[in-house]
Amino acid sequence: MSIPIITALLSFTIPFTLALSYPLALLLYLPKSTNPSRWIQNNPSISVFLLSSFPIAVCVFSLSMMQDDILLHWFSTWHVWVSYPAIVVTLLIVTLIVVDDFTRRPIAPYTLRKRAAEEASRLEKQLRAEFGNHNKQLEAKRKEYQKLVKLGTLKAIRARGGPIAYIHLVLTWLAALFALAYFWYLVAASQFTTTSGAPLGDSSKNKLVLVYILLLTWFPLRLHTEWYQNYFHKKDWLKSYPAFWLLAFLAFAVLVLVILIVKPGGAIKFLSVLNVVFVAVLGLIGKLKPDWLRAVADFLQSTSFVYFLAIYLIFLVLVAAVTAAVWFAS
Repeated sequence: MSIPIITALLSFTIPFTLALSYPLALLLYLPKSTNPSRWIQNNPSISVFLLSSFPIAVCVFSLSMMQDDILLHWFSTWHVWVSYPAIVVTLLIVTLIVVDDFTRRPIAPYTLRKRAAEEASRLEKQLRAEFGNHNKQLEAKRKEYQKLVKLGTLKAIRARGGPIAYIHLVLTWLAALFALAYFWYLVAASQFTTTSGAPLGDSSKNKLVLVYILLLTWFPLRLHTEWYQNYFHKKDWLKSYPAFWLLAFLAFAVLVLVILIVKPGGAIKFLSVLNVVFVAVLGLIGKLKPDWLRAVADFLQSTSFVYFLAIYLIFLVLVAAVTAAVWFAS
């Protein structure tokens, strides 16, 4: 077999096999009384995304890297002195955010050990059946359930977390790391096309766009997962999910970089129009719904510093990439 075919097979098979550990662990580890198959059906951000869109995206991305000399060019210039610290910082931030996201809020019974998972599942079924009702007894059950399914520290994960908790953490870490690797590759690609004057071929551009589209499928799937896991016991579940909004901002940054690569002149026009629309919408919201802006301020105030740092670094790199593209194009 040729090298591209071997690369395609390996880059698809490895993440697919790793992701397969989640549904298998659910079916083999959790007691039948917890109905483990429903956590396959209602956690599509892992059971669907990581077993379809994600391995295909990894495969397409691997083939795209083989077609161009972007990384060779990047690591053979002064960029190498920026790259290694960037890799270390990326690994550190991804690890901190994945752990913080897992420990800051209740997840679900499947993250617990067998006996605790059965107890949490019984409470969960009661809360789902009584959703919409309000009384002190039900509120006490909600608090008890949240306490059971929240593994708030690393010590709690070691003490009460089952094997699926570790699988969840590892798979989330790998997916987030790939998303940031894709982001950094687009930064390198944008600089390669602007400084070398050699645009990427249509095949490479199409592959990079396809990867972006595949990764975007995570958002609606994750929203369903979060809704199913939280609607019956936690009202403001999306507000307390800063990692989702961080990834939404990363998706926007990646979109700008993709436009910068596919159609360099289009990125500036896109940002100019977006800036006008953003200011207009912000002014309209401030006049009609000022409480929304206060909610955003409260959200930013309560968010961990590592999220702010991640947003700042993404914004800094994005602005630098766009500035460099405009500079070399003029």
